[in-house]
Amino acid sequence: MRRHPTLRSHRGRSGLALLATITLTLAACGSDDAQGSDDGPGGGGGDAALEPVGSLTFGTIGIPSIYAMVHTAVADETGLFDKYGVEVTFRSMETGVDAARAVQSGDLDLAYSPTGPVVTFAGTGVDVSAIMGMDNIDWLVGSVDPAVQSCADLAGQDIAVDSVGGARYSVLEIVLDSCGLGIDDVETPSFPGPSAIQAVAAGQLDNSVIHIDDLYVIEEQGENPMHVVTMLADIDPTQHYLVVWALASTVDAQRAELVRALAAMTEAIRYMQDPAHEDEVVDIITGATGHSEEVSRAALRDFLELEFWPLDRHGLPQEKIDATVAEQVRLGNIPDADAPEYTSIVDTTLWDEAFALVEEHG
Repeated sequence: MRRHPTLRSHRGRSGLALLATITLTLAACGSDDAQGSDDGPGGGGGDAALEPVGSLTFGTIGIPSIYAMVHTAVADETGLFDKYGVEVTFRSMETGVDAARAVQSGDLDLAYSPTGPVVTFAGTGVDVSAIMGMDNIDWLVGSVDPAVQSCADLAGQDIAVDSVGGARYSVLEIVLDSCGLGIDDVETPSFPGPSAIQAVAAGQLDNSVIHIDDLYVIEEQGENPMHVVTMLADIDPTQHYLVVWALASTVDAQRAELVRALAAMTEAIRYMQDPAHEDEVVDIITGATGHSEEVSRAALRDFLELEFWPLDRHGLPQEKIDATVAEQVRLGNIPDADAPEYTSIVDTTLWDEAFALVEEHG
């Protein structure tokens, strides 16, 4: 499948130029993360399984999985969790906020959740410990309505989100605020998971907050092309995307298991970079997301170019976490007095230990 035509034409830029612009903009924001060796994915020492340490229940986002989660499927399907001696039971949650609530209640040991809602939880007193993250965002607002070409044109429109307070809802708040609109200036029907994309493809919905891979799905399945109205990275490239997080009490009680799980995911991200593994990875992605092989392959190449999955780094740069906290305060989701400090909600020492394991055993 070709790169999506709406990405190629977005503000007069080609898809490659757009992706290059996003990549350069995100890179300019910097990172506090450690950089690993130049060895390829899976390079380094032997791959004998380590001594087992225990088990975890891990919440991922989407039924079926959103594309951002596919490295967890690669780690699972290639045996990397087994290699690092941790038994992981996955629970797919409808939304990232659902996953966050399940961690808060103790139903999950850890989960991927959108950073905005997680730092908002921390502002209410939840003992958040973010241990790995995804710091590059691909969120965009798309439309099949030719009359909707800019943020200002969204006024009065129905725009699909996942749920009130969810990741897509939070993105829409930021987008609307950038052009002087508020959430009350639009209608926000809830379409969790892939249901919004299905509704757009079926001609039942014109506007939605979506990911890049969703554009490919709509191109493949829909009758009307969807164009990019605005991309969050154009408005605020400092916003953070997702965190892997657990309660601080879980970090204390299951540190070894969490470190091993992070090691497996870190090596999986390396594995995905190698073109020699592309067919295998695409097959795993197709099974996890329900996308066609063509969509899975096209999106994989785009996302790797964006470094969507952090390669040999923890993905929790302070400037992006701080910017996300500040945005949630500005939007009124966290009182200023309750805004969490970076050091109170982020613990990168587990990833440091995990990376050392990958360097030794990867």
